[in-house]
Parts: sequence; C-alpha cells; structure tokens
Amino acid sequence: MDQQLNSILTKYLSARDQLRLEKPTEWLHVIELCKKVPKTIDRQALWISGRDKPCYSNITVAGGVRIAQDLRVSADFLSFEKIASDSWKIVKTGKGRGNSNFEFIGKSAKKFIGSLNRGGLSSYRWKLFSIRELALALNDKSNGIDELVDALVSKNILSIEEIEPWTKAFAKCAGFGWGYITANHMVADLGVSIKPDIHVRRSGVRLGMTSYISPLLSDKQIDDLPEKIDFEIVRTAIKLSKIIEPIALKGATGTFKNKIVLREMDKVLMEWSRQGLSKPI
Repeated sequence: MDQQLNSILTKYLSARDQLRLEKPTEWLHVIELCKKVPKTIDRQALWISGRDKPCYSNITVAGGVRIAQDLRVSADFLSFEKIASDSWKIVKTGKGRGNSNFEFIGKSAKKFIGSLNRGGLSSYRWKLFSIRELALALNDKSNGIDELVDALVSKNILSIEEIEPWTKAFAKCAGFGWGYITANHMVADLGVSIKPDIHVRRSGVRLGMTSYISPLLSDKQIDDLPEKIDFEIVRTAIKLSKIIEPIALKGATGTFKNKIVLREMDKVLMEWSRQGLSKPI
C-alpha cells in the first residue's frame, strides 16, 4: 500500500470510529443501509435504488426526505413498467423547472399529483417528471441506457476506470433532471460508488482524499472547488474499498464486501460532515 493511501485509510478509520461512538443513532442508520445493499443488480434493483434520487437533487437532505415520502402514496412506484405506462404520462411543455412547465396527461399521474399536499412533489413537479424519465429509460430496451445497464448487471460492480464514464453516460441517457451526482447517488445505494454531494466532498477533502487540495479550507472554499475533485474522491473511495474491513455488516466476502465498504463509507463521509464532526485529522 502506498504511503498516501495508508494515510487516508488511517484518517478515514478514525472518522468512522468518531461517528460510531459520538453519533450512535446515525451509526444505526449506516448499519440499516448496509443491510439493504443487494448481492446482485438488475433493472428492478436500479429502479428501487433510483426512483427517489431526483427528490434529493438541489435540496437539503431533510427537504429530500419530505419529497420522497410522497412516493409511498402510490404502489405504482414499486414498478418502473407502471410508471413508464401511458397512465403516468407527463409532458414537459416549456423550459425550466417551474410547475407550469409540466402537464399531467395520464390518468394515474393526474390522480396522484392531485392527492398530494404542498411541500412535496406537488411543489417540485419536475422531480416527478425526472422519476418517470428513469422509468422510461429502464423500460426501453432499444435506447443507449440498455448497454449501460447490461454492463453493470453482468459485472455487479464498476472499476475505478469505469465509474466516471458510466455515471455520466447513464445521466445523459436517463434524461431531464439526471446529472452524474444523481446517478452516483443511485449506484451508491447499490454499493457500486459513493455520492459526491456537498458533505461527502467536505469530508473527502478534510481526510486528504484529494491529492492537491488543502484539508484546511473552509466549507465555502471546498464548496467552490471545481467538480473534478468529486470523482477524485470517488476513485479514492473505490481504492480504499479493497483494503477496508466493513464493521456495519460483517461476514461479507469478495466483491460484495467491497460494495458493503462503499455503502458504509458513503454514509460515514456524509454524516461525518453533516453532524458537524469533520475537521482535518
């Protein structure tokens, strides 16, 4: 193991222990998320993991949780085939993300949006449109996303070299409302990557997961850094997954163990910052 990676490993394990000991409730959430990582990946697993991810885009975690709760109103969200059907047809009629730019045509879509209280998907209709975009993409075997899905399904994990082009290509195929961070968020739940959101970025910098960025930067300075550092953090995390023993879910072996490590790491990095624990180590 090279010296830099060993240093990052030591710092990460210290941060993991700090979260586990000082924030036991959040550590229980880490355990629960690791338990949900599937051993194999298929289209349905991608749907279950991805259907709520637009809810968390460009909003606080608490806001995303509130919006995602609306998906429980209809059992149709258990199936991407149902959401892709004409009964859920939604049309984008103008530019931008304002509610007036989306027309609900399908019977189920109309009924669903009319049943919601303000503050959730009824206030962010573009997010529901983006959710249906994913359903349409997964349901269409002839589009560019098919090859990407097959590659992930066959390998069950992605290499350091594959993760960045895969998530960027998937986001492009998935359509409106999907960027590489949202795509990373989707596969993070599957143990394939980590989501480089604002908190993971801050933790990653402070743990030295970027080769040329000072860990002493303020939150604002880190937030203003170019997006290229996000994938450096992702690549470093994937390297670390090969040498870390997970503690949130023990007994995993082989590539499944690597996936548990990545899921554990994603949540640890997020909460270490979000809970106000992150500082240079």
